[in-house]
Amino acid sequence: MAATRTRAPGDSSIQVSLIQVESDESQLDQSLQRLEIFLRLFGFCQYSPFSTTLSWLLFALTAVGIPILIALYSKCSDCEKYEIREFEFEILIFQAIVAFISLLGISHNLRKYGLRKLLFVDRCHGHTPQFRNQYIQKIQGYFRKLVIWISLCFLLKTAREVTRIIYLHHNISWLSVAILFASLVSWTYSATLYLSGTALFNLTTGNIGIINLINAGDFAVLSIVQLVGIVLCLAAAAKISHRAQGLGSVASRWHALVTCNSNEASQSGISTNDGKSEAANAQVSLRINYSESDLESTDYVPLPTDTHLTSHMSSYHKRQAFVTYVQSNTGGFTVFGWMVDRILINTIFFIELSLVFFVLGKTITVKVR
Repeated sequence: MAATRTRAPGDSSIQVSLIQVESDESQLDQSLQRLEIFLRLFGFCQYSPFSTTLSWLLFALTAVGIPILIALYSKCSDCEKYEIREFEFEILIFQAIVAFISLLGISHNLRKYGLRKLLFVDRCHGHTPQFRNQYIQKIQGYFRKLVIWISLCFLLKTAREVTRIIYLHHNISWLSVAILFASLVSWTYSATLYLSGTALFNLTTGNIGIINLINAGDFAVLSIVQLVGIVLCLAAAAKISHRAQGLGSVASRWHALVTCNSNEASQSGISTNDGKSEAANAQVSLRINYSESDLESTDYVPLPTDTHLTSHMSSYHKRQAFVTYVQSNTGGFTVFGWMVDRILINTIFFIELSLVFFVLGKTITVKVR
């Protein structure tokens, strides 16, 4: 009798699942291959000296050389009048800088880690089945975002260039058309470099899974610790700023007290006798309980003769100048030009409170039956 082998009930399901896994892996490999081809076309994959040299030559020619030639040799009768070339060179510099940073950063990371490690594909190799579809969707979304945003910006750029040629070049010729085409090619290359580099980080940065205390507890604790540290720093900075700003009020109060006491002392030392003042010949001194300045401290001040009146006025102007200086040059901590004081803390608090109420209003609903 020929030996026969019975098939277990689960063999067919295992084979189907293996076929599905292989299909998903092949789709993921194809998506990664398409992404790498796209990055190679724009010079991000600098894996060899030849590809590196070719990439930077393409960047120098397309992103820098062509716009400079267009700006220099574009004949325009009104360019000097409206200062168009100066603005074009400034825009060219910033556009080339952001494209250069994007190309340099992404090419360095790709050369150091490779595409799969850069996108954390190999790190999730043990749990690949639950991540394959997400990677494929993310890569498709990457290309979709690039196409949408570059298309919209390309339409705006085209409208701007056509308007510029019609307005500045009244006689449209083949040279104007060539300039338009070269400008659009250069802009598309630079914009694609920049947007490709920024959109590439959206492939491993989203989380659509379930977040609970087990897998995200450390994140919550770390966030609370960092938030408490920021609050403590802001509170200390606000106290120091408040004390520095309080110097103006202290100086103003000191100036007011000294001025008022000086006027009272001047008036109390003048007596009238048949309409004549005897203050100029009096040798009586008036006892007071204050010091007129931080450098002088006397217990007895003579009556205000003409010389003393001049001295009092000079002291008054000095005090006024000091108060004005303290009030207009307040000290304290600043963050990007914003003074960290109680007003800023209250503003941040109310903005955060408004955002919390807005989110709660969008998420919490009350059903009325």
